[in-house]
Amino acid sequence: MERAEFQAVLAVLAQTPANLAHIVEGIPEVLVHEKLSADEFSVTEHVCHLRDIESDGYEERFKRILNEDHPQLPDIDGAHLAFERNYNQQDIHHALNEFSKARTRNLVLLQNQKQDQLAREGDLQGVGRVKLSDLIVMLCEHDAAHLDELQALQNRLCRQSQ
Repeated sequence: MERAEFQAVLAVLAQTPANLAHIVEGIPEVLVHEKLSADEFSVTEHVCHLRDIESDGYEERFKRILNEDHPQLPDIDGAHLAFERNYNQQDIHHALNEFSKARTRNLVLLQNQKQDQLAREGDLQGVGRVKLSDLIVMLCEHDAAHLDELQALQNRLCRQSQ
């Protein structure tokens, strides 16, 4: 990954907490725990998922790949965490704040990494060999997917409540 591309990806990652907060602000408080189907996350569950994947997933993966030689990086079952940690009963604003803090920690960790550090590798369960730069792009894609899902969910919830 070239330096300019790396900086652009970090800039997108830095915007996610504000983009997420903007979507959450556009949803009436009484609807943030609403599940439109059993197999979909509520708004609160999305935010809790992003928080935990950021800290328990990517933060740990970033640290390990930077500090260990070819670490084995476990996958995280987001649906299992949602159930186990009872996401839908959590406070969305607290989860959003914790996500923002975790994202800031990751950006601080990543922003000064040199090209050789971005090329460090580990083995991600279910994916295979990945570079640090690959993980950063995966995180960016993960954010984009959830922001799209949340935007669609916001539209559906607001239409339903009218």
